[in-house]
Amino acid sequence: MPSAVPGRVAEVGLPGALSCVGFLISVAIAASRAARRARQLGDHDMARLAYAFLLALFGWATAAIFLSSETSRPPWVLVGATGATVAVVRRS
Repeated sequence: MPSAVPGRVAEVGLPGALSCVGFLISVAIAASRAARRARQLGDHDMARLAYAFLLALFGWATAAIFLSSETSRPPWVLVGATGATVAVVRRS
C-alpha cells in the first residue's frame, strides 16, 4: 500500500483508494466488535488482544501517512491476526 491517500489515488484511482480505505475500516470494525463480544463473554484476554490489534492498525495507518509503506507487511499480518481473533471469539 502506498503511503498516502493521494499516492493511492494516483496509482489506482479514486475507486481503488476508497476500496483500500474501506477494507481497513471494515477490519477495524470487526476488531472492535470482537473485543466487545469477548468482553461480554468474560474473556478479557481476548478482548485486550482485539483492542491491541485495533490500536496497532490505527498506529500503522497513521504512520503510513508520513512514511512509505508500499511493500509493508505489518498491515497484512494485522489483518490476518484480527481475522483469527474474530473467528476465535465467534466460536466462544
